Amino acid sequence: MIWLPVGDAPPELTPRDLDVPETVLAIGAVGDHAHELSAVELDYLDGAVESRRREFSTGRMLARQALSRLGAPVGPLLRRPDRAPIWPDDICGSISHCRHWAVALASRSVRSAGVDIECRERVSSRTHDSLFTPVELARAVAAGVEPTVLFSAKEAIFKAVHQITREQIEFLEAEVRLDVAAQRFRARYLGTSRRSRIMEQVRGVVCLTPDHVLTLALL
Repeated sequence: MIWLPVGDAPPELTPRDLDVPETVLAIGAVGDHAHELSAVELDYLDGAVESRRREFSTGRMLARQALSRLGAPVGPLLRRPDRAPIWPDDICGSISHCRHWAVALASRSVRSAGVDIECRERVSSRTHDSLFTPVELARAVAAGVEPTVLFSAKEAIFKAVHQITREQIEFLEAEVRLDVAAQRFRARYLGTSRRSRIMEQVRGVVCLTPDHVLTLALL
């Protein structure tokens, strides 16, 4: 995997020991890149607040950087009715952002991919029962893992699985087991869809700084 920092990206968000050929992960600080968007992409931002414009435009800018590094066509990234980006035919990819950083992953070698970045401590304890199973929450607490890390892992998994199945998975239908020291995670599917069981094949990667968590889910 090629880690492509744009500007002053934290090196702690670099995945370790991840051998994924023809794959680029671009990361950069959120800024105003609306001038780089196509007319159609600008239409997606009609009525959006300034923070949304900055986050969306930075994600699209990084996606183009990743595609360019792969030698893929670099043009407008349109989106499906479910708002997921439409990547070139031989590419799978994913985009995410928080208030400070945006990330984009593009790959020719994996079947699907999901990426997520979050600010630490953003998941309130009031929402734990609706997001996490008792088993996974207890494991995380025992290991000293903050629940936002679990949340981010699930978000990345859902993106990767959705690219294949186009199914919506509920948070309590996925149970994540984290190994933060090894920067890895896996998931168990608890729902009823035979197609979504593919999440159990996901290879998950987690990177932490004191302020942010970055997760990748690769199929």
